[in-house]
Amino acid sequence: MPDAPGLPDAALALLDAASPLPDDAASVPDGSLDAAAAPGDAASPVAEAGPPRAALGWDAASIYLLMVDRFANGAPDPDPAEDECFDPANPRRFQGGDLAGLRARLGYLEEIGVDTVWVTPLTRQIGRHHEQCGYHGYWADLTVPDDVALEPRLGTEADFSALLDDMHARGMRLVLDMVVNHPGYGAQVTRTHPEWFHPVAGCERLGPPDETCPLAWLPDFDQRVPEVADYLTEHSSSWIRRFDVDGIRMDTVKHVPLWFFRDRWIPARRALRPDLYLVGELFDERPYEQQRAYLDAGFDGLFDFRLRSALVYGLGREGSLDRVAREVAAA
Repeated sequence: MPDAPGLPDAALALLDAASPLPDDAASVPDGSLDAAAAPGDAASPVAEAGPPRAALGWDAASIYLLMVDRFANGAPDPDPAEDECFDPANPRRFQGGDLAGLRARLGYLEEIGVDTVWVTPLTRQIGRHHEQCGYHGYWADLTVPDDVALEPRLGTEADFSALLDDMHARGMRLVLDMVVNHPGYGAQVTRTHPEWFHPVAGCERLGPPDETCPLAWLPDFDQRVPEVADYLTEHSSSWIRRFDVDGIRMDTVKHVPLWFFRDRWIPARRALRPDLYLVGELFDERPYEQQRAYLDAGFDGLFDFRLRSALVYGLGREGSLDRVAREVAAA
């Protein structure tokens, strides 16, 4: 994959889990989906409803990561002459996948054993940054006041609600990716409220550099500013109030002060939806006992990069699973 400045390392590491457009859909002319021809599509009645969402334990979930833009195209594409960020021939631009396309492929996902879909952020993205656009979702164009806009190239609020309704009718769940560490390069909020961000010069003297210095030079929110903590907490809450998602994958948690999650963000989530599954992307291989603080803060789960490293080492290098066994025993 081409370099993606600002795309979290964990997302890059897991991109192989996000399958490209299924072969039968990729062959459809003009990249669109023929709903009548696609097996198990959203236009077809669900042959047999899946188990209720409440019956699906998260420990046993089969979670499939995908970037909506890179999965399936279900609606007319924009006019490339009017959109500098849409170019199916350029891997650094939007390719045309959308929420309608994902909805049309739910049957396909069921057929391969998926019961939970994790999508990268759906927030509206900034325009072109150098030669790349935010097809991955991690360059939000946030505003003040917050207009809580979806990325229009992916669809509308009605499209997202319809997708969730169809998934829940099938007994499937959706985990929505969120970011409170940074907006996109040059996002509107950086121009209206520059005081909301850590300065680049001398950032390492303000606190732990992981928390106070920019990640990939992205504007770094200073959660110590009361207005910032309020804004980020309410931004996430607005998505939960509008959409019946089942879980949240929180991006870059080690780059955000732990107290913000413990004292502000997680209590706000629990007040709105006590059953919401919260998983943190702790891109770190520190010992498990040192990761415990994030679970104590209220996250239901964390990404296990120690185990991932052991799997890569064992399967890709040494051919031994002894280290994997030790990590599983220690977790």
